[in-house]
Amino acid sequence: MAKAIPNGVRTIQPVGPLSGVRKTLDITLSPKRNDVRIVHTLTNKGRKTVRLAPWALSVMAQDGMAIIPLPKKIAHTARLTHVQEWSLWGYTDFADGRWTLGSRYLFFRQSRKLGPNKLGIAHWEGWVAYQLDGFLFVKRFARKDGATYPDGGCNFETFSNEDFLEIESLGPLVDLAPGKSVKHEETWSLHRQKRVVRSEKDVDKYVLPLL
Repeated sequence: MAKAIPNGVRTIQPVGPLSGVRKTLDITLSPKRNDVRIVHTLTNKGRKTVRLAPWALSVMAQDGMAIIPLPKKIAHTARLTHVQEWSLWGYTDFADGRWTLGSRYLFFRQSRKLGPNKLGIAHWEGWVAYQLDGFLFVKRFARKDGATYPDGGCNFETFSNEDFLEIESLGPLVDLAPGKSVKHEETWSLHRQKRVVRSEKDVDKYVLPLL
């Protein structure tokens, strides 16, 4: 079901027969910027409290490349504890040629010839991007300080197989009581690329000014 809202549309999914949760998606266009605001809302319409986390999958077409920023580098003596957590799945494989692990960015390419691979990250940088056929899609989302996230603390995950590549943002885990709702927000933008990104320097020059 869908209905018009100011500057956009609201889609409402039927209540899940097992979860008792209703999913609503508000999609609104900014009147002044090249931005689309996406608000995911989960409402517990059942009789029992449900433990859940919003999970927003953006499914990208074949043959593109995800651009994932890493935390800024700091001196060894400035902080002795870690700055980020990663979660690996049983099929995660960094020997896979789709990955490029750089100093400041990760690149993850979609291939029509290679099967499942996945990575989860406790992501503080607030954005990821996907380039394909002269366009750059940017997805922005926040991480809440002190919140508990699923899959070992991940608020961002990326998955790819022969058919597509996903850039996924996740909200915190919550115990959602009957009648209560939880929201998760993203901002999307789409840009024509002046130049295809092939290196970390290209990201700095051609992607960062768009954020």
